[in-house]
Amino acid sequence: MKTTIIQYNYSMLLGLLSGIFWALDTILLGKSLEFSKLATDSIIFILLIAGLHDFISGLWVLFSIVITKNTRMLLKSFHNKDCWVICVAALAGGPVGMSAYLLSIKFTGAETASILSTIYPAIGAFFAYLILKERLGFCGKIGLVIIIASTSLLSLSDFTMSDVNFIGVIFGLICAVGWGAESTICSLALKNDLQYSVALLLRQLTSAFIYFIILFIVNLNDMVVVNLIKTIPLHFYLTLLGIAALGASSYLLYYRTIGKLGAIKAMGLNISYSAWTILLGCIFGVDISFFILMLSVTIISGSLLTNWTSEK
Repeated sequence: MKTTIIQYNYSMLLGLLSGIFWALDTILLGKSLEFSKLATDSIIFILLIAGLHDFISGLWVLFSIVITKNTRMLLKSFHNKDCWVICVAALAGGPVGMSAYLLSIKFTGAETASILSTIYPAIGAFFAYLILKERLGFCGKIGLVIIIASTSLLSLSDFTMSDVNFIGVIFGLICAVGWGAESTICSLALKNDLQYSVALLLRQLTSAFIYFIILFIVNLNDMVVVNLIKTIPLHFYLTLLGIAALGASSYLLYYRTIGKLGAIKAMGLNISYSAWTILLGCIFGVDISFFILMLSVTIISGSLLTNWTSEK
């Protein structure tokens, strides 16, 4: 029993660490874009960076598989039908979820898009209940509500109803559905003993491949993507190598948490990245108010409360 509790708490810690690593990924990527003075308002540019990020992080995972001499395990995994399930998850979470999020930002602003995207754990919990028969206990449900409400409040400081755009709202909801579905689909595959590293490799490379297809189609007319690539300085690509390693680590811990605790609890822990982004931002000179600090602590507390009890 004691060993089981230790393993459970260890999985919770990994879930929180996935949020911390994703927060660092977000902060450093933002700082790198700011330092490089690149045209980050372009949707095509953001899709390019998202595709490169997933591709490079996939290469990091492949490198880890090779140096740990697990290539035979990787090749054997390709005969597992769950590999194709992960590809569907990659489509839902990457190109569909992330592209919808970016389009939501474009049409209705970052604040509204952020608020809409924070409901993805609730949607994921609904999918997990329907497909995986996972349930949260009373404390877990309260924790999930606290997380979604507190994360939404983080985005409300500059929010006005005049910013709301119907098309942007639709894209924001599509984003939440995509991200929620990804966690549930991954949990379905990981329940059947698919290795976390193999699952992540397939997820990242599938996502990157679809991004690159979209960019290839966009590039056919006036070579806009090629010209955009030429404007990006070499030091940004080198920085992206390190940032993508953080992203790969975050996803690997997230997948491990999904496999050990289930989709709902993993999402509850992972969404703490919004709070860690605020708290870790202080290290990089970002000033935060006491209210924002308390919201960040509340989000992390809600993440832990989500994992307090579980019913199946």
